[in-house]
Amino acid sequence: MEESFLQEILIEKIKTESFLESIGNIQSLEDALKIDHDPNTIPDFSIDHLLKRKYSKSAKSVLKTLTCYELISGDKIKNISLDKSERLFPDCLLFNYETNEIVVIENKISKQTEREAVTELLGYSQEIRNNLPFISDFDISYIIISTEFNTLLDHSISAQILSTESKILCLKATENKQQVDFDVHFPKSWTNIGQDVLPASSFMSYTLCLKKKNDVDISYANIVQLATDLISFDANQNKCSGFCIAWENGIADCFDFDFGISIYSINPFVFLPKAIELGFDINEKSKFSAFILEKVENSGVEQTPNSLFRIADRAKQLLDRYFIAKWDRNTTWEQDLDDEYYKLQRFPVFVESFGVIGDFLRYFYYHPAVGNHFFHEKELLNSSPNIPRIALQIINIITGNYLFKKGHFSAKDVFLFGRQLYLYSYACQTALETSEDNMISNEAFLFWSTLPLIKSIKEINLRVIDAVNIKTDNIPPIKIYYRKESVESEYRQRLDEFVEWFANSFLVKDSIHSNLFKIGLSYAPFFSDFFKDALSSDNIREVKEEINKYTTSVLSSIISSFKGEGLYLNDNDKSICYYLFDCDIEKNSLEHILEQIQKKNYEYSFSNEVLELVNSVYGEVYHELEDVFISESIDFNFLKQTADERFNAGHKYSAVIVFSNGEVGLGEINQEYRIIGELSDTDEIYLILNPASGMAFIKKKMWKDIFNGNLDE
Repeated sequence: MEESFLQEILIEKIKTESFLESIGNIQSLEDALKIDHDPNTIPDFSIDHLLKRKYSKSAKSVLKTLTCYELISGDKIKNISLDKSERLFPDCLLFNYETNEIVVIENKISKQTEREAVTELLGYSQEIRNNLPFISDFDISYIIISTEFNTLLDHSISAQILSTESKILCLKATENKQQVDFDVHFPKSWTNIGQDVLPASSFMSYTLCLKKKNDVDISYANIVQLATDLISFDANQNKCSGFCIAWENGIADCFDFDFGISIYSINPFVFLPKAIELGFDINEKSKFSAFILEKVENSGVEQTPNSLFRIADRAKQLLDRYFIAKWDRNTTWEQDLDDEYYKLQRFPVFVESFGVIGDFLRYFYYHPAVGNHFFHEKELLNSSPNIPRIALQIINIITGNYLFKKGHFSAKDVFLFGRQLYLYSYACQTALETSEDNMISNEAFLFWSTLPLIKSIKEINLRVIDAVNIKTDNIPPIKIYYRKESVESEYRQRLDEFVEWFANSFLVKDSIHSNLFKIGLSYAPFFSDFFKDALSSDNIREVKEEINKYTTSVLSSIISSFKGEGLYLNDNDKSICYYLFDCDIEKNSLEHILEQIQKKNYEYSFSNEVLELVNSVYGEVYHELEDVFISESIDFNFLKQTADERFNAGHKYSAVIVFSNGEVGLGEINQEYRIIGELSDTDEIYLILNPASGMAFIKKKMWKDIFNGNLDE
């Protein structure tokens, strides 16, 4: 298609006021936003979802400007620059005389000019601002029309949408019998490069430690809050994404300061290596990409952007008036969550979030399904997205730092849940037994012990609702105490009753999962370097004996089943076995292997290699579930478009995955299931369905059946 032909048709439709009605696929924008009003579907954090949602809102807003307009430039393309020496020629410029909005339209045909599309729009935007100083982003709309949206153009548009408030509509132009059809196009670069969730080490952190200068009659906490507000404001102004936590120091006798502000900023260096790990075919000749990868290879993926410090410049100037403010060590969010000193020291007072993270945190908090199914009514009393126990639950969802993800109750997670219950019990006991002198430390320990536990209990509650054979009338309630003064002496009895129910009713009594849960609960201090020091030598010896005795029994059973050809072990399982008992399980006899198992100690490998093997062999907890609920807000059209693109790029094993908790996503079937064969065309798709946890249903399906709701036929 010639660009002159496209321009001629466009101007004709604009003059006859038929441009808006000629745009197809507008319904897809509504479909993408259905989840915003779905009272039963809790949104999850994925960059692809955030982009699709933000773009859809943006595009709908642009469409509203295509009525009651006046053509400024386009019939004859004219220079709009105030400077006579500059040349700025947008393909079309409209003015909506009802809303006083400007609409800029740019046509791009060749791949070469596609590269320039976003750059040119930014240039036109600046010139509009030269003519109309301080005009808001809400008052300028952009339309990009192209015959093809390649990855580079998609990526450029996506970055602009995610990092700014620019209103952009993308239209794909197709020639049809001397006319042009326009269809709404969704930029999907994040899907194309595999970045659908935040990878590990996505949040890098530094902390400002604050020691009062003078004991004057002011509210130091208010000064700290003003500082975090400044950090959030400056971060948003400079397009930074992350969050910060203001906290009181609970162990001032060890660390001589009063408050801290921990700033967590997205680490942009984690995405490119993850994209390559996921198989994205990058341009190997890209000098910049090669440089980034080499830097990560040499220095590690944990890179702190300088912007983390710059967004705190004005806040530090304020803090320097009242505090001695010093920067502390560099960490990640995952490292801080695992730091036992952190849990004793840092009692969160309030949280600020900014950029993409702030947008999602507020979106999640105010979503109707979250109020219906996620936060308990008592949690929402006198709360806000800045309350730590609310905000940090959402942050852990964004980063994937919680147990039983997507309804999977794995052997390892059951063990870790036992450890969570122990730490919470110990925090309650400490709160009752220690003096008011340790108030802040007690509050901090209680807070960080409850934070992960709350999410685990919510997942258990959802499973109970979905399960067929779990009786709901005899579940003992577990009470969560947020503050030291609220802890009651009967906490232990309530906790014991819940433990008894979970070990013997939710889990099968004396099953591998039940036993792992009890080990996590009973021996939690042994698996923590911080708490282990408090154990006596006799305690440590007894724990080691029990762990080794149990592990020897489990490993012997696994190997006996394997050698008897009743159990399949994958290559990773075999490697773990070789590591654990220094023996090739394929070449050696059963008697020799069992002898080797008896000789080894497993107390230090239990929480890693042993659990990884047990997790692989025994899988997740089995419950028969009700029919999986599939939300009507799932955009299957969008999933098919992405699957089609993957198929055309050579990915022939794509699958729609319906998880046991009702979440739906796009992925691939595992290697061992590929004997079923490749997808033959874009009309086919693999379906992975979990009608009962632990038992996946995998089958080739026709897309038309999925659209019709025939998932399990």
